[in-house]
Amino acid sequence: MEKEKISKYIKGKEFYFVLLLSLITVFAVSAIMILNNSDNDDENKKNIVDLNEPLVNEDDLDIVVDNERLDIDSLENEEDKLEVSSNKVDNTEVIDENIEEETVSVMSSDVKDDTNVSAVALSFDPSNGLSWPINGEILIDYSMDQTVYFETLNKYECNPALFIKAMIGDEVKSAAKGIVKEISNDAYLGNVLTIDIGDGYEIVYAQIEDILVTTGDKVEPEQIIAKVAEPTNFYKNEGSHLYFKVLKDGNPINPNNLLQ
Repeated sequence: MEKEKISKYIKGKEFYFVLLLSLITVFAVSAIMILNNSDNDDENKKNIVDLNEPLVNEDDLDIVVDNERLDIDSLENEEDKLEVSSNKVDNTEVIDENIEEETVSVMSSDVKDDTNVSAVALSFDPSNGLSWPINGEILIDYSMDQTVYFETLNKYECNPALFIKAMIGDEVKSAAKGIVKEISNDAYLGNVLTIDIGDGYEIVYAQIEDILVTTGDKVEPEQIIAKVAEPTNFYKNEGSHLYFKVLKDGNPINPNNLLQ
């Protein structure tokens, strides 16, 4: 009896049982979906990146190059060093250019000076002769063909110059226009002054002091260039004099043939 009553009750309520089961199923499926969505939201939140925050801390940023780590500060220092090095190279190039310009300028000036010297030196005409460098008699004449006696040396020798008698301190004048080639000192002749007068001709003045010109100076005829000095010990007995020699292409010639 009990079973029949329950069976009759269920048959009358079948619609409601099916509806209840459907609702339970819907609620269960909805709950599962909600739980899944919640898990997905949490996962998405974890993956969201705040664009306002730096991706990397600059202080901890390292760069790996060839298995070696280089920090940003080191790279910046290297850049500064490269800039300084570049500036040094630029400055060095400017200094080198200035030095080259100055060198060229100096060399150009030297060439001009040498040109002027040569232009002045090449002007001697033998037909115009030479003026006497000092007034005085000839103590020992030019003699390259035979020897002459030198009292102080007590021997005979050839003489490539004129020994012109003079007083110590007498003024010595240039015998021609020319350029001072050399000033030197010789044990036998004392101070020696050589003047190039052109065309291979040179005049040598010795036994002098108080020289008034320097190497490279231009001299004019009869310009005072020095004074007669006390003779060296090798010509003491000959007395004070001017040693006067003329060269042509480096060889002594007789000054008497040019003096007027």
